[in-house]
Amino acid sequence: MYFTINLLFLYLPHKFAHVLQKSNNTITAPYIGILIQALKSERNLKVGVGIACTIIGILIMLSALDGLPIQSMLFLALLCMFITFTGLYFLLNGLLRYDIQKNYLLNLISQQPQKVVWVYDYKVEYFPFGIKVMEINILYMRLHNREQLAIVMSAAQIKVLMPMLKTQLPQATFGYSKHHEQLYDISPDLLFNNK
Repeated sequence: MYFTINLLFLYLPHKFAHVLQKSNNTITAPYIGILIQALKSERNLKVGVGIACTIIGILIMLSALDGLPIQSMLFLALLCMFITFTGLYFLLNGLLRYDIQKNYLLNLISQQPQKVVWVYDYKVEYFPFGIKVMEINILYMRLHNREQLAIVMSAAQIKVLMPMLKTQLPQATFGYSKHHEQLYDISPDLLFNNK
């Protein structure tokens, strides 16, 4: 499963319910603005984590290696390299994949909506020691060819987006259930909504 931590729960439904974006002198639907906003939040989080890990790894390597035994220096150097390369991975992933993800998602929903067979949201809550620490909401779009798109969004964004997607994707099944999952595992064609 693809999980990305999105800590930017800054959007309220009334802020983006009336969003219309202009692109190539045409007005696009409001759901496009919500999806782009969610992808930008995910990209910004990846870039922020990437920059922080890279800087932390380099700073630890430069400052903490003085006067340590050779084994400790080697272990710390490897740890710092791991942290730095993890940061670079997140940084490059956030910067380079954003346009590809955005273009693929927008093309899929506007030009090829028949490929989407199942749309649902999933909430993950972390309760270490009984204290709610974090909540992640993910919008899943399962495709006819068994691919899946996972977009981290706030609960408010998903609440506003779902009715818009229902009108844009009338052939898709909405909502999660074990029955839908079993049908999708057997054949994605079984989830086409023939109204």
